[in-house]
Amino acid sequence: AYQKGVWELEGRWKGGGNEKMLVMSQG
Repeated sequence: AYQKGVWELEGRWKGGGNEKMLVMSQG
């Protein structure tokens, strides 16, 4: 779950900060 979160975070981080925060919260 953690690795998936990192990949999603990196992909969405380029899109928007809100998405990044959301993914980080989901962990």
